[in-house]
Amino acid sequence: MDIERSPRELVEAVGSWLHFEAMCGRTELFSEQYLSYPIGQYLSGKYGDRLRTEFPHPVLSQLRTGRGDKPRLDFAVLDDDAIRLAVETKWLGPTSSLESILRDLVRLELVAAHSHATTYFILGGTKRNLHALFSTKAFQAYPEHTESRPLMPVDHNNTRALRLDPAPAFREELFAKSLAKLKGVDLPRVFVLQRTAPFPTLVKAGQFQIYGWRVECAGVRSTFRCEELPDGA
Repeated sequence: MDIERSPRELVEAVGSWLHFEAMCGRTELFSEQYLSYPIGQYLSGKYGDRLRTEFPHPVLSQLRTGRGDKPRLDFAVLDDDAIRLAVETKWLGPTSSLESILRDLVRLELVAAHSHATTYFILGGTKRNLHALFSTKAFQAYPEHTESRPLMPVDHNNTRALRLDPAPAFREELFAKSLAKLKGVDLPRVFVLQRTAPFPTLVKAGQFQIYGWRVECAGVRSTFRCEELPDGA
């Protein structure tokens, strides 16, 4: 399967590696940093020296002022100087938040729009922690809104639009917290997510899974702007 059409191979590769590491008794080491190893190995096998890690974000790095490092992408594959593929990763642990996940999705949409790149979000953790996240009130569809949907597609490999503006009333707090560090940026009013099935599929609550989503621009891209970009974005 073409990696630039679907993250399926990447999800399977990383999920298989996690299963192997768990069988070796190394689950205490699992973290976002630990997850970067199999992703880097897979992508370097596909793209060789075109792969970059911690690559400057093409939009946000230009807006960041002041001291400190500029916003970066976890992984980027280049064609000459243009980003062809970008991957952001998240390990769902005790300090993970839905706000940071949503912000990563928006950061990827900005890359897709700016560079016409393929962008993927990879999320890993125990089945228990993943399902706890998917069951939160802010993630789930709002029961009083018949057209409401979960924040991200998680049950089927379908494509779903996620609207940021105007924000649904029951997600206003989530969106405000998520986008607070992106003030001053032209943000998409709507963008599109497409899930690939988690791997492994059949696991117990304490075992580990990897989910992947492709992040795409909406067909007709419309933006809204927050006021200014603070230091630390």
